[in-house]
Amino acid sequence: MTAASTLLDIHDVSLAFGGIQALDDVSLSMATGELLGLIGPNGSGKTTLLNAIGNLYTLDRGRIDFLGQRIDRLPLHDIALQGIARTFQVARVFRRMTVLENMLVPGYTANEAAQHTPGELGQRARDLLRFLDIDQLTHEQAGNLSGGQQKLLEFARALMLRPRLILLDEPFAGVHPLLKERMLERIGELHGQGIDFIVVSHDLPTILRLSSRLAVLANGRKIADGPPEEVRHQEAVIEAYLGV
Repeated sequence: MTAASTLLDIHDVSLAFGGIQALDDVSLSMATGELLGLIGPNGSGKTTLLNAIGNLYTLDRGRIDFLGQRIDRLPLHDIALQGIARTFQVARVFRRMTVLENMLVPGYTANEAAQHTPGELGQRARDLLRFLDIDQLTHEQAGNLSGGQQKLLEFARALMLRPRLILLDEPFAGVHPLLKERMLERIGELHGQGIDFIVVSHDLPTILRLSSRLAVLANGRKIADGPPEEVRHQEAVIEAYLGV
């Protein structure tokens, strides 16, 4: 993989919490144009790895580069401005703010505010809500939304940053099948437009359908990495993840 094609490079990353080794010398490179699925049993380190990419945790060892620049020492807001956006297992929305107000928060905190008028930011927010088919909720208080709608809002809010890479942590968990299909369609469209994704999910049929590549963690280590149809049949994956 040449430097020009490399989007994200995770080099020998280790992270422990007390006596628990959450990540153990994990290395993973991601090329531009990939949609990477990240799977593994509970406690395998998937969310921890996403948190490490976003520098929510300080690494014990290793480094993380994004588009050739080291990011694991950058403040959280700088990582967002570099082009990495994130959603969480449980959607983090501002519950007492409207859906539109939620959308404007990243708009006013990113360089978008320096380049666009409030009216332009508001229009972009409405366009993204329409893109995800939740524009009918524009003036609804976010706390009144269903869990699936909140995940769509969080996804739309991430797009306000105009990201190059989006980290999605269990985006389909607890989501109504119709909302899940909508999200899958939009992820596919965005990927076609040049946004790459790392998607953590326990929904194996969905992640196999969605991903162009699959990486598997178990006990904080990477145990498999490659085309989804090949990875799913590897003995180590069957033993560690599928339990059969």
